Amino acid sequence: MVMRRFIWCALWLSCAKPAAEAPPRAQPVTPDTPLHLAKPDEAKVQLDLAAARSAIAQKQQIEGATPPDLSSLGVKLYFPADLNYDPTTGRVSSRTYPQY
Repeated sequence: MVMRRFIWCALWLSCAKPAAEAPPRAQPVTPDTPLHLAKPDEAKVQLDLAAARSAIAQKQQIEGATPPDLSSLGVKLYFPADLNYDPTTGRVSSRTYPQY
């Protein structure tokens, strides 16, 4: 009897609705945010920078010129509003994490 109740409870809990996900942020958290909150966003900014720099380098090799803006690259970025892009030099940097 106890085992039957345990199985029933386990099945009931597994069918529960998952918690709603928070909407994505437009900007990463600030660098002075506690580490357990800032590290995931810091990693996403690093991924954004790597993806943007790679796409810019490919575009330069193929077309011989830098793209006019980051949106023309067709790369999915977590925080596109956080990136500074200079089309004359092709340099990309982060506003929140300028050390990268």
